[in-house]
Amino acid sequence: MAAPTGQVMKVYSPLYDGNISLFSVLTVGASATASILHKLEPEKTIDPKIYAGAFYQPWPGKADEEALWSETYPTLTPKRTMQWEDIRESLRLHCLPLCFERGRFVIPKALPPWTLDPMGMANVELLIQNFGGWSICMAREELSAWQPYLEGKGVYPDQLRIGSDPSGNGRPEKQSEALRDYQTIFPEKHNGTLKEALQQIEISTGNSYSESTLRRALRSTQKTDQS
Repeated sequence: MAAPTGQVMKVYSPLYDGNISLFSVLTVGASATASILHKLEPEKTIDPKIYAGAFYQPWPGKADEEALWSETYPTLTPKRTMQWEDIRESLRLHCLPLCFERGRFVIPKALPPWTLDPMGMANVELLIQNFGGWSICMAREELSAWQPYLEGKGVYPDQLRIGSDPSGNGRPEKQSEALRDYQTIFPEKHNGTLKEALQQIEISTGNSYSESTLRRALRSTQKTDQS
């Protein structure tokens, strides 16, 4: 992160206790509710787009309405590059950020009004108190992967992660990401159900995974331990 004074500090995205990340967001449903409240009382509430950026759009239906998601965002595969180019301009963000202003990628100087009291918000308050106004930056070597996309000359860097594995076993990249997030949130393992673990992972990181993906990721670690 970079301060207005020019000071630069390297930070890790998970905050102190691992429950909240620098890039944590509200769920789709909670974000839509916050947007509805602003429409009902615009004089008393802050416009979510001030924090969420111009590409934020409240999800119009129920968060678990799979048919609407499929209709809005058709599944992409690495072999359908042209389809990605066709829909890229219509993609929208449906979750409100907790710790940063998405339009400018800066740490806000005040807590967003929709933060309520999720687990780990004490750390968010400390973040804002100490780093409010600082910009979130990217290392030059990481920027190189994004540069063609930002200039409109290439596809999204995560293009190969979009779509589904024909075998039905879940993409290895997705499994490794799920395992990484699981081990970050639960360094001593989790004694609850997979569903509860996935809910906590989504709250903390903004990343969502299926139960089957996480289950296979955990099985892979068991095989490694046994070998």
